[in-house]
Amino acid sequence: MKIVALTINGNSILLIGGVRGLVSEGEEIDSILKDFDPEIVAISMSPEEMEGLKHFLDEPFRVGLSDYDIIYGYKLAVYGEVMVPPPIFLNAVRYASQNGKRLVSLDLPESEFSTSYTRNIGTISLIRHSLRKTRLRKKFFPDPDPDQFTISWQNEIEKIKGFRELQQSRIDAIAVSLNDLFGSCKDQRIAVIVEREIVGQIEALISVPASQKTA
Repeated sequence: MKIVALTINGNSILLIGGVRGLVSEGEEIDSILKDFDPEIVAISMSPEEMEGLKHFLDEPFRVGLSDYDIIYGYKLAVYGEVMVPPPIFLNAVRYASQNGKRLVSLDLPESEFSTSYTRNIGTISLIRHSLRKTRLRKKFFPDPDPDQFTISWQNEIEKIKGFRELQQSRIDAIAVSLNDLFGSCKDQRIAVIVEREIVGQIEALISVPASQKTA
């Protein structure tokens, strides 16, 4: 997990990059949110995904997984217990719901993501993506910790240009959402939770002078 403390427009912000799937990361999110006591919790999920997590908390249901999700979870399990939905997001939604905090979706709505997917992912990209599953299933990831593993995993996915561009469209949208949020708020405590593999890119796109950033 990576945590960056920022001050923007008088807002005290914790930018948290958590590892998707690890139960221990969700437990750490619980502790961080309890200590920080944010007024706003912003998450790198689509509005539809966020609503899905709210329904899951009310009545758990079976979550569908892609082949890539299954391989990712298998590789991630080397570092600890794994579950879906991702605890970093599920626990954040639970915290906000139970404590009356404002919950904000940062990612592209499903319709916009579908448009971006269609624009960036052609037939050749899909074929290459499908063929890479066996290679990734057999690949050994020597990373010493889950943070490095998630970055290595994403680097493998992004070797296909279309998926790299699709991911960048998400990152750009999340950064725009955050800059809009920070600009519309004043003197608030805001917890921002994103995937560990994109937190560095998000931090670089946030509109804050380098002199104001504190680790």
